[in-house]
Amino acid sequence: MPQIKAGKLRALALAHSCAVPVLPDVPAIAEAGVPGYEAVNWWGVVAPTGTSPAIIDKVNRAIEAVQQSPDVQKQFDNEGATPVSMSRPTSAASW
Repeated sequence: MPQIKAGKLRALALAHSCAVPVLPDVPAIAEAGVPGYEAVNWWGVVAPTGTSPAIIDKVNRAIEAVQQSPDVQKQFDNEGATPVSMSRPTSAASW
């Protein structure tokens, strides 16, 4: 993003399902002629089998709180990212 904003790199399209406010003049790749294409980044937090559900819930609540903080939201917005919150699965089989 900094390279694009500095004019050192020209973005032709975003590998996103739609345009993003941080780069309003850069179309989504589907709008630029490659329909159906989307790249998605995913980050996760894992715990060993047998970790207490109470600990998992505590960590999940802490992550949720961080994602909802205005400073973190602003950083996501500056990067054109959209965080997606997920609840913890009740078992590995539900993944």
